[in-house]
Amino acid sequence: QAVGWVQRRVRESEERIIYQIMVDRFRGDGGLALDDPPNPGARAGGTLDGVRSAIEDGWLDRLGVTTLWLSPVYLNPDEARPGVDGNLYEGYHGYWPVDARGVEPRLGGEEAFEGLVDLAHSRGIEVVLDVVPNHLYETNPRIPVLETSDGLHQSDPLCVCGTPNCPWGGNIEYCWFTPYLPDLNHQNPEVLQMVVDDVVW
Repeated sequence: QAVGWVQRRVRESEERIIYQIMVDRFRGDGGLALDDPPNPGARAGGTLDGVRSAIEDGWLDRLGVTTLWLSPVYLNPDEARPGVDGNLYEGYHGYWPVDARGVEPRLGGEEAFEGLVDLAHSRGIEVVLDVVPNHLYETNPRIPVLETSDGLHQSDPLCVCGTPNCPWGGNIEYCWFTPYLPDLNHQNPEVLQMVVDDVVW
């Protein structure tokens, strides 16, 4: 039996069954099961090919999935960094963009991403890609320019979200999640346009 899809499985948003996947935590290449990461903040090794396998083997079909919501696929740093809780974390989650237009090679790179999207669309499955419009990682090459052009929220001392002198409630619009995630100033029209252009790209 063969099934071919030429359009989305559902037309109305309320009919969608959305399945969210944290790519690094899902499956490895070819659908291989992942071992637990060495610690909760480390990479587990999931890939875009692992997500692709869940389409190819019918696993997502059996769940009735009409839309995949993928964690960000941006290039992220290699090093582990301390969280506000003092534990070390890697960018396995994709939320530390070093390059807002580069696909993380450890996930499979741009070719794997495009192949996954093409396959999903051929089966009538929509793909929603999580984006990070709030901040960039400190080594992102855009940071030096943003620092000198009112492109970042800046304060002295640095306002890190949820710390005693920077509670979330009164500072959510400009606090930094961590000292290594500079917060973008969306009041600057050039920054806002940059974010929109990245999402469209």
